[in-house]
Order: sequence, then structure tokens, then C-alpha cells
Amino acid sequence: MIMLSNNVVFIASFLFSPLLADYVHVQKGCVNGRNIIMYKSKSIYECKQLCDANDECLAFEYGVAYGGGGRYVSDDCQLQSSSDSRNCNGGYHNLDLYIKSTYAHFEKACVYGQNIQLYKGKSIQECQKLCDERCDCEAIEYGVAYGGKGSYKSSDCQLQSSALRTDCNGAFHNLDLWIKREVTTCDPSPAPTTQPTRSPTRSPTRSPTRKPTAAPTRKPTTKPTPLPTLQPTSSGYEHIPKGCVPGANIKLYQGKSVRQCEELCDADARCVAFEFGVMHGGNGKYRPGDCQLQSSAVWHTCNGGHYNLDLYVKGTYERFRKSCVNGRNIKLYQNKSVKECQRLCDAQVACKAFEYGVPYGGGGSYKAKDCQLQSSADKRSCDGAHHNLDLYVKGYSTQNHRRLQVLEDSDSFSE
Repeated sequence: MIMLSNNVVFIASFLFSPLLADYVHVQKGCVNGRNIIMYKSKSIYECKQLCDANDECLAFEYGVAYGGGGRYVSDDCQLQSSSDSRNCNGGYHNLDLYIKSTYAHFEKACVYGQNIQLYKGKSIQECQKLCDERCDCEAIEYGVAYGGKGSYKSSDCQLQSSALRTDCNGAFHNLDLWIKREVTTCDPSPAPTTQPTRSPTRSPTRSPTRKPTAAPTRKPTTKPTPLPTLQPTSSGYEHIPKGCVPGANIKLYQGKSVRQCEELCDADARCVAFEFGVMHGGNGKYRPGDCQLQSSAVWHTCNGGHYNLDLYVKGTYERFRKSCVNGRNIKLYQNKSVKECQRLCDAQVACKAFEYGVPYGGGGSYKAKDCQLQSSADKRSCDGAHHNLDLYVKGYSTQNHRRLQVLEDSDSFSE
């Protein structure tokens, strides 16, 4: 990208350091008049951490010895509440600009066969804005001059309706991939479930309980639940704050984002969880951005607070043959694999399960490979054989913990 400002040419480039993979680097870029706070003698990564920790911060300027007449010096860290670099001469001010992105950056990656629209001569920010304006856009491919034999050129902007980057060679196609961190879904299918609940409740309870409980429980619970509240991520991992695993290390990567660590774990068949470095103030050796893949998810005897670690456990789905959910449709996708349907469900917090089309020969309207996302996992009173459906319920599994996303009666999940 080339920007002209006061007859100075600025070149915006990707910063390929994994420590800053989620920022866009604008050489000799800066922002006019939106300073938050200035820190002295910081590394670029320390400045990134300060910006990440500040909700107002959209970018940071970093001091570079360009020999300009401005007051900034090397290693200055100036947080900014704007990312607008127009009419600001970073060469004069001895500054580079790093713009926070709402996209995760994957170098030399791409998506097969899910193109929406191609734009030419766009900056990264312009391409991301075009994607943000569409509810069906999940990622962008951006042209980089890697010297590959593919047809894409520098500054090409290819909008994508998928973020599945397996088996696509970005170096050959001259592409990098930027994936939205939060995907907004289009309006759900207007058609209701083909068959409503067969037997709704006939009448409300005739009368309330005549008498309240005479006395409170005599003794409170002796011990609180020893397990912390577990938090599912949008990509299907369960986040366990200050959790870790003793003695099942596969490989350690440094300077990764959580999303990048998830991708590394997904790509390793041995990986069932990963530890991620967080500044908890402990005395352990792990640092922020450390990504430790694990072949076990047994975490109850490990103190992540001491080791400066959080644990992320890979999600699983429970399959129920010839089962389905009545009337809680989110969105229908066609011609998807089971894995693709899982990824679509993982990307939505509201998705508790998905129905998947199987040719059972039933009279229902669903076809093989249909993927119907569901906001409930209650399979009572729904005939999957008739509707040609299996049900996959989102859940998480460790040797210490098993939870299905059941909104209703858990007894309905017996086969």
C-alpha cells in the first residue's frame, strides 16, 4: 500500500513477526493529535502489550531513529486512540505506526473455492472494511509478492465466505489470509422447522406449591466446587483460567496468539489441549504468548497461576444417530462435511448443536450433507430418521470433567 502525505511516500507492510501478527505495520506512519499516554524505553512487544491492555488504544506509534526533526526518540511508545495516519509524517517525527487489527493474520495461507468478490489495488484496512460490510464474509485473502505462479497480484483483495485454510498454498497463489475474530451471521433461514413439537404441554400447572420450604438447609455446602467455571471459546476450545497439565508436553511455540495456538493444536493429532502464557505474576518460566501443546487434558493437580499459564481444552461433539431438535434453527448450510459443520457451530456462541443430513430414506426435506445449526440441544420428540438427520451436540471432555450443552432435561440424551 502506498499513501501520499505532504509529498512523503509511506509504505505499509505486513509485520511477519509472530509477536505482532495481529497488527499492521506502517513504516514512517503516525497519527495526529490522538495521544493516550507515552512510555519510554519499551520494546515493540512491550508496547503491543500496553496497547492490548488499553480499551481505547487502536494503534501505537514506535520511535525509530530516522533522523527527523521531531521530538520522539528510539524505543518511545505512544498509544493512540485513532489509527488514521493521513497527513502525518512519521519520518519527520521519527515514528512507525502499528495498527491493531480485528483480524488474525496467517502468512502464506488461503481458502479454496469460497470466493465472494475480488477487488484490485486495496490496502489491508480497505480490504478488511469491505469484508466487515458483509455478513457472509469470514476472511480476506490479500495479495503479496511471494513470487508464486498463481494469478493473484500485490494488493489484490479477495473476500471469502469461509475461513477454512487447509490444503491451500498461499505462497503459490501469492496470498496471505486474514480471518475475522468475530463473525456476524446473516439473517437465519426464514423457514421454520418442518415439523413442530408433536405434543406441547396441554395446560399449565394447576396450582402452585401450597407451602414454601419450612426451613432453609441446615448446613451450607462444606466445600465449594473445586473446579473453576469453564468458558468455551468461539472456535470450540474450553478456556480454563490458571489451568495447566503436568508432564505431557508435545512442543513449545513462542510469541503466538490464542487463535494461532488453536490452529497449531488442531494440526497435531496428538494434541488434546494447550497451555497459553499469561502474566499471572507467578514464578514459573512461561512468558506471555508461549504456546505449549499437550497430549493430555488432566489439569486438576497443576497450578497455572504459578506457571503463568491458562489451559485450553479441545472441544468434542457427541453424536446421536437419527436425532434432531424441534424449532431452534439458526442457519442452514448445504453440502458441508461434518468437520466443516463443527467449525461453523464452533464459530457461534449461540450454537449448542447441529443437525447433519444423512440419507435415511425418511419423508423429511433434509438432504445428505445438510448442516443445520441449532440454538438448543433438546432432542426430545424429534424423529431424526423421518427428517434424515443425525444430531451432534457441542461439549468438552477431560478425564476430570464432562459437559454437554443441554438446555433442557439431560435425561433426554440417553441413546
